[in-house]
Amino acid sequence: MEEVVELKKVSFSYDSLPVLRDITLSVKKGDLVGVIGPNGGGKTTLLKIILGLLQPTKGKVSVFGKPPETGRGKVGYVPQISKFDREFPIDVMGVVLSGKPGNIARPGWAYGQEEKSSAIEALETVGMKEYAKRQISKLSGGQIQRVLLARALMSEPGLLLLDEPISSLDPDAQKSFYELLGRLKEKMAIMIVTHDLTAVTEYMDKLACLNGNLYYHGKTKEGIKHLEATYQCPIELIAHGTPHRVLRRHK
Repeated sequence: MEEVVELKKVSFSYDSLPVLRDITLSVKKGDLVGVIGPNGGGKTTLLKIILGLLQPTKGKVSVFGKPPETGRGKVGYVPQISKFDREFPIDVMGVVLSGKPGNIARPGWAYGQEEKSSAIEALETVGMKEYAKRQISKLSGGQIQRVLLARALMSEPGLLLLDEPISSLDPDAQKSFYELLGRLKEKMAIMIVTHDLTAVTEYMDKLACLNGNLYYHGKTKEGIKHLEATYQCPIELIAHGTPHRVLRRHK
């Protein structure tokens, strides 16, 4: 499989505070990778380095065999929904169209027919075609997340990065969203930053356990035992029917 992302001994510090230390990992086309770890463990920083928004203190990063600043044209990014202004006066179609490279979200902006056709196709992919003319303020959290995903697909990405994509979704919407990502991974590599340990065990092919250091990077089933080292506290996972998770009190 084509190698999409490669990090070799990457470290990063904010001023003199180390955030990432000696990170080495690779992601290939067809991978669905869950990046997990506690708050402040460097997960979002890792995404920003892959996007070329931050430069590593040391080490090498390549995206599609190029520096991130060059390779990110083939990268789609879905931010945390909490950072999205749901009251912005724009409809679903406008949000998706703004994802086309070179476009920005402007109410009343005249887009070309080819762009509109691409946007409809992206909305159809995520199951939101019938909502094209609806104002985003009228959508549920799960619907907005799908719209943001459609926006990311407008760049025809070979790599999709998602930062806490299901944090505000109910269990049914979460399941539906992860199943959609499972279908999309056939055409691209996908990396998801998440705190949802159950989703990692249920839907992800591979796992990256990150807390400053990379404690594990590999197949999900083999990585569960590394969770306690990553979170630095005892962890139990229990699944029956609808999955549940139980974390014992920190010592």
